[in-house]
Amino acid sequence: MCERIEAQMARYCLAAGCRLLSTLAKLRFRPLAGQTVRHVVVYRVGNIGDTVVAIPALTAIREAFPEAVITLLTSSGSSELRGAALVLEAFPGLVNRIISYLPSEVKSLTGLQRFRTEVTTVGSVDLFVDLPVSMQTLRRGLQELFLAHWLGSRSATGFVLLLPEVFKSAYCRQMPERIPRTADWLLSIVVQALSIPDREVDTLRFFKPPIQLDWGGLGLDEGRPVLVVNAGAKLAIKRWPATHFKETLRQLSEQVPGLQTVLVGNAEERGLNDEIAANLPGVVNLAGRLSLSETWALLSQAALVLSNDTGTMHMAGLLQKPVFSPMGGQYPAPLWHPPGKHFISCRHPVPCAPCFRDTCPLPEQSCLTEVTHAEVASGIASMLLAPWPAQASPATTQETVSGI
Repeated sequence: MCERIEAQMARYCLAAGCRLLSTLAKLRFRPLAGQTVRHVVVYRVGNIGDTVVAIPALTAIREAFPEAVITLLTSSGSSELRGAALVLEAFPGLVNRIISYLPSEVKSLTGLQRFRTEVTTVGSVDLFVDLPVSMQTLRRGLQELFLAHWLGSRSATGFVLLLPEVFKSAYCRQMPERIPRTADWLLSIVVQALSIPDREVDTLRFFKPPIQLDWGGLGLDEGRPVLVVNAGAKLAIKRWPATHFKETLRQLSEQVPGLQTVLVGNAEERGLNDEIAANLPGVVNLAGRLSLSETWALLSQAALVLSNDTGTMHMAGLLQKPVFSPMGGQYPAPLWHPPGKHFISCRHPVPCAPCFRDTCPLPEQSCLTEVTHAEVASGIASMLLAPWPAQASPATTQETVSGI
C-alpha cells in the first residue's frame, strides 16, 4: 500500500513538472504553425548509445525539414568520450553541423556568448528541439528552456520529463505500462511537436557504412554467418560475467555449426575478451582493433549480436539486426531496449529492481549474474536457426524472465 501511494505521488509530481515546462515554453516561444523554418537546432547530450537512440527522432526532423540547416548541440560530458560526431559519420546528410562542448565551457557569461555566436553563424534559430535524457530533472529542463531562449529561438519544443524525480522505483514497479523505450519516446516528442503523419520513420534512410571491412585481414570469412559479441560495458553493473559469456559461446559452437564469433570492445577490454576466447576455436578477438566506422560495417553484416547494455547493442538494433542482451535491474524494461524490431533481453527478477544505481551494493548482483548461460545460448540458437520474420512488428521485442 505504501509503495502504491509513493507511485501516485511520483505521478503527480511528474505531471506538475511537465505542465510547468509546457506553460513556460508557450509563454516564451511562438507556435510553429505557419512559420518558415530555415535553421533547426537540436539539443541532445550523451555518448554513443545516447546518440544512437536519438537517430529515429533526428531522421523525422530531417524528413520534416529537408532544406533546413540542422545543427546538433551535444556534449558527451568528457573530452575522453567520443560522442555524437563519430556516430553520425555513418549517417551523412542527417545533420549539417555538430557543435560539441564541455560543461565547463558554458558556465560563464563569456562562454555562453561565444557559444551563441557559434550556433547562430548560419542564421537565427527558427526552431529549437530539445531531445531530453531519460533521467531528465525539472532543473535541467528549465536550463535547456533557458538555453533555447538565450539562443534567440523563435519556436521551441521538447521540454518534457519522462520519469519523476521522487519515488522513481515505486513509480516504475507500480506503473510499468508508462515506461516507453527511449528511442520511441524521443521519436514521439518530434512526431507530436511537428504534427508528422503517423507513419514509420525510415531510420536507415541516411545510413551509409563509411568504410569497407578487410575480412581476410581481420581473420574472418565473409561467406559465413557472424555472431558479434560485446562482453564489456562502461559500468560494472551492466556487465554479465565473463564466465557466462564463455560458456554461452561454447554451447553455441555445438548448437550452430559454421558460426564464427567476433568479440568487440575497446582496447581496455582486450584482456577480458582473451579470457573469454581462450580454448574456444573460431573466436576472433577484435577489441581495440576496430574504429567506430569499422564497427558499423561489421554490425551491418552480422547475423546476430550478443551484447551487454552498451552502444554496440543500440547500434545493432538501429541496423535492424537481431539482438540478444542479458540485462540487470538497474533500469526498468523497456527503457533502454535498443531501437529496432528484433530484440530479446533476459533478466532475473529481484525485489530491488529498478534501482537506478551506477554500482550494486550487494556482493552478488543476482539480477544479472543469475541469468544463466544455458538460457542465453538457447535463446540465441533459436533466433539464429529460425530467423524472425522480415515484417515483424515492434511488438516482437521481448523481455524474458530468467529462471521462470
